[in-house]
Amino acid sequence: MSSRLAASVYLYYIVLQSFPEYWYQYMGSLTIRLDDKLEREITRLAKMQHKTKSEVARELLRRHVLVRELDQLRTRLQPYSEAAGYLTDDDFFRDIS
Repeated sequence: MSSRLAASVYLYYIVLQSFPEYWYQYMGSLTIRLDDKLEREITRLAKMQHKTKSEVARELLRRHVLVRELDQLRTRLQPYSEAAGYLTDDDFFRDIS
């Protein structure tokens, strides 16, 4: 994978992480059941961050989706990066830093 392509993938990650409001235009709803321990953790995080439990849950779900999307993208690009000599994350970050 070329340094330019690798930098583009990293930039995509930064943009999505920095501007989550662009991920959605309309809000739907989702009802889920939580075990007691997870509900306590979500409540604790919400209080600590001065957010609602819904805001905390949305943020956690967005991050999870982003990580999965990046994992899929990384898997698809891996053959190209290996062909270009990028075998580890350190190889990649060394060239774009």
